[in-house]
Amino acid sequence: MAESDTNWRNLPPDDPRYGLWQLIRGVFQRDESRAKADCIANFETQGLLPAVLTLIEQKFDSCGRVAVTLVRDVTSAEKAAQLLSESLELTLDLYAPWFKEIERRSQIPSSELVKESRFRLTGRMEHWKAEVFQRGIEAEKPRNVVAGTAPAHVLPQAARWEDIEISFLSDERVQVTIGPETETRNYAEMGFATKKKKGTPVLAWQTLRELAEAKGAIQIASDSRKWAEVEKRIQEIRSKFKTQFGLADDPFRFAKKTRRNPDDFGYHARFKISCGPSYDS
Repeated sequence: MAESDTNWRNLPPDDPRYGLWQLIRGVFQRDESRAKADCIANFETQGLLPAVLTLIEQKFDSCGRVAVTLVRDVTSAEKAAQLLSESLELTLDLYAPWFKEIERRSQIPSSELVKESRFRLTGRMEHWKAEVFQRGIEAEKPRNVVAGTAPAHVLPQAARWEDIEISFLSDERVQVTIGPETETRNYAEMGFATKKKKGTPVLAWQTLRELAEAKGAIQIASDSRKWAEVEKRIQEIRSKFKTQFGLADDPFRFAKKTRRNPDDFGYHARFKISCGPSYDS
């Protein structure tokens, strides 16, 4: 950012950057609370050292999510990558006094904390650099592969699947919402077009529609005849969504049908998905 942090904190509500600043503040505040809660839980179950290292990773990941949010093109991605490099050193400097206090109280050498933290943060930094450049590339690429036009902006990076909401507007278009931002995309823009000239939807797009019609759940037992086909389509959706939304964990949970669990079985989307009012019209 060109301006100092003080200037950004004092932005008036009518400033065009005010909304972005509120989003950044919200990300930091949310991640701060989550990191502290996880640190306490990790300390109780894993001990001091893993809890401290995980806390520092989570704090740095907050910087990574903000960096992704700032990306609008490849040029801004380069600036975001530089910001991440600087954030790594700033994070280590910030926690240096804390490391010394931990050494004094627990006999864990501060040099070991610095070494392990740098190792872990370097891995997280490279992960987020890849994310910002991917976001920059996607913003530069023309999105009107089959139909429609390129979106006016890039959606913010979701922290988890539960932050993403997808609503089918028609057979070929969806509305995607992350936080306060919403945009519409067709199946090609979502990565579900075939590589043929006409670029028709792949079969996984139909499965995604069926998931929306069922409000996020496909109830199918693992011993049914359709299991292999559904499993293949879910795998395709899983892969495309991880690329589309930049999240590494599984967007689905699966529960087997058992005597104790006769109803809540099959695939359940962790993201919100449904059909909008215009879908059936």
